[in-house]
Amino acid sequence: MLTRSSSRESATSTCTSKVAAATENGWGIYRAHAAFHDKVMSLLSFNDHALTRLHETLKDALDPNGILSAGRYGIWPKHLRRGRT
Repeated sequence: MLTRSSSRESATSTCTSKVAAATENGWGIYRAHAAFHDKVMSLLSFNDHALTRLHETLKDALDPNGILSAGRYGIWPKHLRRGRT
Protein backbone atom coordinates (compact mmCIF):
# COMPACT_ATOMS: atom_id res chain seq x y z
CA MET A 1 0.00 0.00 0.00
CA LEU A 2 1.27 3.43 -0.94
CA THR A 3 1.15 5.89 1.93
CA ARG A 4 1.39 9.62 1.75
CA SER A 5 4.87 9.70 3.35
CA SER A 6 6.26 6.94 1.11
CA SER A 7 4.84 8.73 -1.92
CA ARG A 8 6.48 11.98 -0.79
CA GLU A 9 9.81 10.23 -0.21
CA SER A 10 9.62 8.63 -3.65
CA ALA A 11 8.83 11.95 -5.33
CA THR A 12 11.63 13.71 -3.43
CA SER A 13 14.12 11.01 -4.40
CA THR A 14 13.06 11.16 -8.05
CA CYS A 15 13.32 14.96 -8.21
CA THR A 16 16.71 14.96 -6.48
CA SER A 17 18.10 12.40 -8.92
CA LYS A 18 16.71 14.33 -11.91
CA VAL A 19 18.29 17.57 -10.69
CA ALA A 20 21.63 15.77 -10.21
CA ALA A 21 21.42 14.17 -13.68
CA ALA A 22 20.64 17.50 -15.32
CA THR A 23 23.57 19.13 -13.56
CA GLU A 24 25.95 16.34 -14.58
CA ASN A 25 24.96 16.96 -18.21
CA GLY A 26 25.45 20.72 -17.88
CA TRP A 27 21.76 21.54 -18.13
CA GLY A 28 20.30 24.33 -16.05
CA ILE A 29 17.13 23.88 -14.05
CA TYR A 30 14.46 26.29 -15.28
CA ARG A 31 11.89 25.68 -12.57
CA ALA A 32 11.98 23.76 -9.35
CA HIS A 33 9.63 23.22 -6.45
CA ALA A 34 10.33 25.49 -3.49
CA ALA A 35 11.63 22.49 -1.52
CA PHE A 36 14.48 22.16 -4.04
CA HIS A 37 15.55 25.79 -4.47
CA ASP A 38 18.56 25.49 -2.15
CA LYS A 39 19.64 22.23 -3.81
CA VAL A 40 19.36 23.67 -7.32
CA MET A 41 21.28 26.83 -6.41
CA SER A 42 24.02 24.81 -4.71
CA LEU A 43 24.55 22.88 -7.95
CA LEU A 44 25.04 26.02 -10.04
CA SER A 45 28.73 26.09 -9.21
CA PHE A 46 30.29 27.71 -12.29
CA ASN A 47 33.13 30.08 -11.42
CA ASP A 48 32.97 29.28 -7.71
CA HIS A 49 29.21 29.97 -7.44
CA ALA A 50 29.37 33.35 -9.22
CA LEU A 51 25.62 33.38 -9.89
CA THR A 52 24.84 32.82 -6.20
CA ARG A 53 27.22 35.61 -5.20
CA LEU A 54 25.58 37.96 -7.72
CA HIS A 55 22.11 37.11 -6.40
CA GLU A 56 23.25 37.64 -2.81
CA THR A 57 24.83 40.99 -3.66
CA LEU A 58 21.64 42.16 -5.35
CA LYS A 59 19.49 40.82 -2.49
CA ASP A 60 21.59 42.70 0.08
CA ALA A 61 21.47 45.93 -1.94
CA LEU A 62 17.76 45.88 -2.75
CA ASP A 63 16.47 44.30 0.47
CA PRO A 64 18.99 45.08 3.23
CA ASN A 65 16.64 43.91 6.01
CA GLY A 66 15.95 40.62 4.25
CA ILE A 67 12.17 40.76 4.64
CA LEU A 68 11.08 40.12 1.05
CA SER A 69 10.85 36.43 0.13
CA ALA A 70 13.70 35.28 2.34
CA GLY A 71 15.12 32.07 0.89
CA ARG A 72 13.01 32.14 -2.25
CA TYR A 73 14.93 30.59 -5.16
CA GLY A 74 17.76 29.76 -2.78
CA ILE A 75 18.65 33.43 -2.23
CA TRP A 76 18.93 34.13 1.48
CA PRO A 77 19.39 37.51 3.19
CA LYS A 78 22.72 38.15 4.85
CA HIS A 79 21.53 37.49 8.41
CA LEU A 80 20.15 34.04 7.45
CA ARG A 81 22.91 33.00 5.04
CA ARG A 82 25.49 31.56 7.44
CA GLY A 83 26.21 27.89 6.84
CA ARG A 84 24.06 27.62 3.71
CA THR A 85 26.76 27.92 1.03
